[in-house]
Amino acid sequence: YTPVSMGRGLIPDTYAAYKSQRYRWVYGAMQILKRHASAIFLGRKADGTRSLNREQRYQFLGGWMPWFADGLALVFAVLALAWSGLMIIAPRHFDVPLTALSAMALVIFTVKTVKTISLHRAKVGTGFGGALASAVTGLSLSYTVGKGVIAGLFTSSKPFLRTPKCESSAPWTQIFRVARAEAALLIGTIAAIFGRMWATQFDDPADVVWVAALSVMAVPYAA
Repeated sequence: YTPVSMGRGLIPDTYAAYKSQRYRWVYGAMQILKRHASAIFLGRKADGTRSLNREQRYQFLGGWMPWFADGLALVFAVLALAWSGLMIIAPRHFDVPLTALSAMALVIFTVKTVKTISLHRAKVGTGFGGALASAVTGLSLSYTVGKGVIAGLFTSSKPFLRTPKCESSAPWTQIFRVARAEAALLIGTIAAIFGRMWATQFDDPADVVWVAALSVMAVPYAA
């Protein structure tokens, strides 16, 4: 909100630390949302006195909207994989979802990526390459953010996790351990894509849009 830097800090040095930090941010935000719901949604404290004004409430919710989108995307991805499996196993009973539903995933992905690249170029000034790298980095945290949203909304007992700083470079083998959930979802999504391609002749536009939606869903996990 201001071009003046108010402080200095250290960024995480490893992908594991990066994921841990973002999960803590998201999980904590969901605790704020639950504990101060009346102030955020109604502008009043629990005792009825006035709290946040309309602009302040907008800034809270507006800042969290991309995280909510990742939470919904994770739910959609799991349901999409389950539905794809049912279509392959029992094609007579389970048909391809409505085109509008599949197109929603395409629209959300496109808007998020274009927004990230355009805003990064305008405000950070690292050029298209830096903006693209920022978009890929952000996509790589989609699962972590989605998991944090869902866990934060339904639980409150997670401990505070300090982000490790000044760590040595992590070996490549650690990446596969840290990103095993994303790897599993990526493999499942690729299997669903090829399974649907094998089961259909693409004579229905809905099939094309569904495979395109699955392909887009695979991008954050590949990132």
